[in-house]
Amino acid sequence: LGPQLRGAALEMEVTGCSHGALAQQLSGRYIEVGQHHGRPFFRGLNQILIYYWDDRDGERYNGWWLGPQLGGDQALAFNSDTTGELPPCTGWQAPWNGPVDSAMQ
Repeated sequence: LGPQLRGAALEMEVTGCSHGALAQQLSGRYIEVGQHHGRPFFRGLNQILIYYWDDRDGERYNGWWLGPQLGGDQALAFNSDTTGELPPCTGWQAPWNGPVDSAMQ
């Protein structure tokens, strides 16, 4: 992950996921499409979203998520780093409740 400005919207790319089935779902380009919980969220050509969830549902759910809908129960990847205004480049867990995938960016 790493944001680049494309016109008025940010664009990101997800690469390197080590989990075979998830890699196909998550890999690719994502374009900023709006704001959610005060931070930008992104939609990929694959219709997967990258979005931030604040601590309103508890500390465990606070962080950045990849999934097919905002706040949905079908999360695919998670990152607990809440320090930046944009999704972090490293530290992603894929699947969301698995270990950190050091190859995923």
